[in-house]
Amino acid sequence: MTKRALAGDELVQEAYGRVVRQVVILGAGMDARAFRMGLFDTAFFEVDRKELFEVKEPLVADVPLQCESRRFVPGHLGIIQLAAELERVGFDKLKPSVWLLEGLVMYLGRDDMKRLAFEMGQLAALGSSLWYDAFSEASIRQGMSYYGVAFESGFDDYDKLWQSSGFDTAEVLLSEGVVVDRKEKAIRRNLLFQVNEVQLRHALCPSMEDELRIFTSAVERQSARTAHSFRLRGTSSCLVS
Repeated sequence: MTKRALAGDELVQEAYGRVVRQVVILGAGMDARAFRMGLFDTAFFEVDRKELFEVKEPLVADVPLQCESRRFVPGHLGIIQLAAELERVGFDKLKPSVWLLEGLVMYLGRDDMKRLAFEMGQLAALGSSLWYDAFSEASIRQGMSYYGVAFESGFDDYDKLWQSSGFDTAEVLLSEGVVVDRKEKAIRRNLLFQVNEVQLRHALCPSMEDELRIFTSAVERQSARTAHSFRLRGTSSCLVS
């Protein structure tokens, strides 16, 4: 399993232990958590383009759900009214939720990302959490792309982006501090590899062979609100295994 898949799974499971029963997956793609995680009292909400769901829904029509409900919202982020569309299909902004943005952020422009962060801050109740992976601004300036599709944006100060939307601090770890335990199917984090925003901004400029990926989860509106980021060095591929 990839680091980012495990990171998303672990955040969902951690939130479930805190009695969070809503999971919102933005840029859902072929995400299958609603069919495999065994959270039978949890509502899943998937948001992606209409064309994606036209392909996906026939494929999963006969697959048994492992959740209470699965609702999908077709539309382009940055164009649809996210709050209205989610509430239309049953999302309750008064209850805590988990938000996953796996493989999405780098394809959003800076203004769209700022708008999305604001919208999420308005929808995420006390005890909500989020996770996403993204690239630093320096990486994006290298002209990075995946299968010919250029990445749109990156930030060196994701912590400030989320702070302005109601999140607090961020913890950024070098890739050496994030290891997949394949036997246990879990991520092991070593906080000795934690770096701050200044160090990230002034890190060695990454090339296409040494890109920076930031894995982030954030906990909002608790007495101690933190965001956890994992800065990973990998190949030019958008996916890290």
